[in-house]
Amino acid sequence: MSKDKTVTHPVVDAFNTKARWNLFGSIIYEGLRIGHSAIIAMLFAPEIFGLVGSLFASTYLGVRLSDAGATNALLPFFGYLEQSRQTFKSFFLKRLFLSLFITAPLGAGAASIFLYRSQLQDLASCAVILPLLMFSETLRSFLRQFLHLSGQSKQTLIIDHFTFCLYVAACWPTIFFIPSSRTPLFIFSLFLIDSLIGLSCFLVLTNRYAKTLPDQAPESLTTQPTWYMLTTSRLYAWLMRACKELLSSNALTPLFAATVGLKQAGLFYFAATLAMAIHAVMRSVIGYAGASLFISARKAALPTHEAFALVSRKLTSILLVLAGFFAFTYHDILKLAVVTAASSLITIFFVLYFAIVIIEFSLFLYELQYQIEQAGAEALLWRLLELLLVYVAARGLVVLNPVSTLVCILMAKVGTLIALALTGYRRWGIVPSLRMPLRRMINLVIVSFCLAIAFKVLVYNALHLI
Repeated sequence: MSKDKTVTHPVVDAFNTKARWNLFGSIIYEGLRIGHSAIIAMLFAPEIFGLVGSLFASTYLGVRLSDAGATNALLPFFGYLEQSRQTFKSFFLKRLFLSLFITAPLGAGAASIFLYRSQLQDLASCAVILPLLMFSETLRSFLRQFLHLSGQSKQTLIIDHFTFCLYVAACWPTIFFIPSSRTPLFIFSLFLIDSLIGLSCFLVLTNRYAKTLPDQAPESLTTQPTWYMLTTSRLYAWLMRACKELLSSNALTPLFAATVGLKQAGLFYFAATLAMAIHAVMRSVIGYAGASLFISARKAALPTHEAFALVSRKLTSILLVLAGFFAFTYHDILKLAVVTAASSLITIFFVLYFAIVIIEFSLFLYELQYQIEQAGAEALLWRLLELLLVYVAARGLVVLNPVSTLVCILMAKVGTLIALALTGYRRWGIVPSLRMPLRRMINLVIVSFCLAIAFKVLVYNALHLI
């Protein structure tokens, strides 16, 4: 992807480099993850695949909520922890990281009790593995955000790719040739090993970063935020994340499993996996590289509206690449998963959830600005109103089904986006920039086509391997 030439600044150059690494690295990672989900869908019984999807979704719902806002607190307060080793230890370790050892076990313990008391053997067998995975992934997610903000995107991506490739290399041959291994317990046991290896590597990188900091900060920089500032910021961030997660596939998949059955929940989970791949790619650029840009822009006195416009243009570029990729490969993905008979239903699920993901990341871009300006309470009010609107609309439905639920969520999120955009323009003058030169559009379409060709070759080989 070519660099943005509308703004020339070292901070912008650094952002473009991180964004390219994150974009193409996450596309490769998510392509592997889609292939993994498709192979599981192909080899597992539909109900078991629906159960695996529901367990994965429930686990990551717990992960997103168990950090109690610690991950989001890294963004507005990052400047404090990088002043010296002393401030890093007192702020990052004591106030943020160690607090996860209180909040994360609470979520993991609740999950363990629920699984242990379950009437299903497949659920009860995961009563130890899934809570451990939830705890490990909570720490790993927090450290991943920190490492991206601290400028270690390349190393972080390499570790994530390496551990996932190890997981796939161990999982695929086993479930191909040993049918008895096609159980949730085996899948999640392997993934726990993947998570623990990744977490250990992230801890090493974090410790290495801490050693690069000066021993003590200048007197003028030693003031740290009060406990009240940190607690309120974390509370607003946690409540906002809870509002988002309650309307995400992590919550909807187990909800549909309980209301319309595991088979249809499995179809929704597969469609959501495609859409969430887009979510993950955009998060790698907007959530990681973009957040790092906002921090660097403040240090370098780069105008807020320029940083916001730059990230929004990058978001547009990502959407164009991903839209082209899925347009070229959608039928191949369905073919790999052997779900063509249900392709019309999956298409509806995917289109609706794809639209939700796009709106959600536009919202996320605005929320980054609100967090930087420590105006999280205002963004939270709109999120609570969004949740209330979805609840009222869902209560009015005669029958709760995936399609009508997704339509309600989409309409509510559009309203929230309009509200946040108008408020952001009035307070900080931020406006998304969607303009893109024709040459760049052509280049991005070519990139998506090349990625699609590579994926088609992988699909062809996978279908002939089986």
